[in-house]
Amino acid sequence: MDRAEPALIASEYPAKVRRAGGRLKCRSTFRIVRSRGPCLSLAALFLLHAVGGAQTHADPFAFFSPPLAVSRDDIARLDGGKTLVRTLPRDDGEIAIVAIVAVRSDGARLAEWVRHIAALKKSSYVHAIARFSDPPRLEDLATLNLDDDDLDALRQCRPDDCALRLSASEIDTLHRAVSTNRAASNPLLQAAFRRLMLMRVETYLATGQEGLPRDVSDHASAVPTDALASIVTHSGFLRARLPALADSLEHYPMVRAPRAESFLYWSQEDLAGRTIVSVTHVNILHFDDPGFPEVLVTGKQVFESRYLNGALNVTAIVRSESGARHYLVYINRSSVDVLDRWYGGLARLVIERRITGEAAGVLQGLRDRLDAGPPPQPPA
Repeated sequence: MDRAEPALIASEYPAKVRRAGGRLKCRSTFRIVRSRGPCLSLAALFLLHAVGGAQTHADPFAFFSPPLAVSRDDIARLDGGKTLVRTLPRDDGEIAIVAIVAVRSDGARLAEWVRHIAALKKSSYVHAIARFSDPPRLEDLATLNLDDDDLDALRQCRPDDCALRLSASEIDTLHRAVSTNRAASNPLLQAAFRRLMLMRVETYLATGQEGLPRDVSDHASAVPTDALASIVTHSGFLRARLPALADSLEHYPMVRAPRAESFLYWSQEDLAGRTIVSVTHVNILHFDDPGFPEVLVTGKQVFESRYLNGALNVTAIVRSESGARHYLVYINRSSVDVLDRWYGGLARLVIERRITGEAAGVLQGLRDRLDAGPPPQPPA
């Protein structure tokens, strides 16, 4: 896998893009410099020069600013074996945290483990997980089995009154799947739900987030595309350092991150006392340039059966100024439906306390997994 060139990623599709006449066009408040390749604004050319120039980076975490600021005292504690966990500035409907720990592993090791996502995420919280094939197949979802609570919720689902995040047409499809054979409703529902998940993934790969069906559950408090746009905007370092990646997160598949290794996976895991089913789109990028992580991984929510309007996590390995140390950085920003309700303030307090309380242990477990060696290889 070729390592990404920060100058390329920073300059490709630097302005907002739109589909017109079957081609991508640039829109910017700056004068456009036109060429046979991607159009570049003067601001992008300045950024290209700035990224390519010789710089010194005393702060190994400067890449993540804004919103992350790490002091010298914080770095000293990290070097002493401590884990840094804190909340980040966010909108009322969002939860945002960062966790950092020193590791022995480099970026190549992180990328290797991410490719084996099932082994990486294996824990008592994860009931089932698998990568989607390219192209996705129904067999990829063979081990997805909804629990009794979710099966009951599917039977009771009605538009505007459904515990799971489904569209009106999906709810109708599930009900028709069991209408002719109530005695076999459980296996029929399981099979119908797997087919719906495959259809969602296929739709996303073809048309992106905007092409996905609109959820009509009574808990959906924000349009997923709007929630994602807000999350990317508040992840200021992505727009500032890697605008092409930020554009690809919002506009995939019309815009794709240059030189990114990409795949989708689904998982079934515990969250807030419930089992949730999710689909995540992963991008892996490699860098060689000073001031950039060795490897940066993004995980964007494509589907979540409960709680989340949208979510984005960033995992990276960065080097210290001397290159003698590596740090594992994890940033998660999520739009949570319950935060928009009258009890949102109390919910935020409970959620943030739980997340920050558990984040250190989770990140240390990830560190131990990386530092123990490469991921286990699947049987031949």
